[in-house]
Amino acid sequence: MCDPQPSTSLKCAAVNLKAIAVAALVLVLVGVGIAAATESSGPALSAPHHRQQARAKSHGAGKGCRKPVILMVHGGGWYRGDPSYVDHAIRYTKQRGGFTTVGVRYSLHSVGAAFRDLERAARHWRDRGCRVFAYGESNGANMVENLASRGLVSAAAAVSPPTDLLSWSYPAVSDRTYGEDLSTPHGREYAENPASNPKSWGYLHGTPKVLGNLSPSRHPYNARRQAQLLIFQSCVDHVVKCQMNRDYAHSDQRASSGTSNKIHYKPVGGEHATPKVKIAAFKVSYRWFQKLAR
Repeated sequence: MCDPQPSTSLKCAAVNLKAIAVAALVLVLVGVGIAAATESSGPALSAPHHRQQARAKSHGAGKGCRKPVILMVHGGGWYRGDPSYVDHAIRYTKQRGGFTTVGVRYSLHSVGAAFRDLERAARHWRDRGCRVFAYGESNGANMVENLASRGLVSAAAAVSPPTDLLSWSYPAVSDRTYGEDLSTPHGREYAENPASNPKSWGYLHGTPKVLGNLSPSRHPYNARRQAQLLIFQSCVDHVVKCQMNRDYAHSDQRASSGTSNKIHYKPVGGEHATPKVKIAAFKVSYRWFQKLAR
């Protein structure tokens, strides 16, 4: 405390003024801190965050995504396989750049769960503001067709897809390319095998309702929602009958009167999704995706 003697009055006044100034500054800083804390913890900051997400979605390639994405979807009949099945496509893309590659690991042993996993992957990258493309082989091709028919990707390329799962049956030739005896009709065996067999609709939870929902050719055609789709199909394919995919592509032409076809059919040679067919098909798909991404 100050000595109240006259000789020290000026010194006391200076000390008191300094103390008052410090106290005032502390009060101001505390007030600012409280206001800042209230702002950061309240809902005020959440609105700009949501607006930014909405802009990214509407503009395709947003701030959260530097490159468009290609979802790589393997085959294997829904009961086997993993992203290593599409390593050729992943390597080819990485060597050339321009896209982010995503090898999708989806649930096996359930047709519906497999597609839901893929749908979640597509929505995840779309929500980050990316333009999303999809490439699939065999049953993976069926899955990317479904993404395209629902408008969940910008475009998709499908190699030998069983487009209509409800009518999928084709008198196959005897072939041991994959270490299997395919002398029985492939596709029909999914319906005829007992539910204890992993290669059966019963084991894969493929009810008629599920199979119909995952058969793009049975969906009502929606030109506004349908994304660009490129189908590669061989007419010597022992697993998928080429007429199935030709009819699907032609149905698009009839629905759009040939003015804005979105489903494109490209004939190829060779058996079902052989390495040679897949490598050639992906090179064409990559160039097509590049063109669409510009």
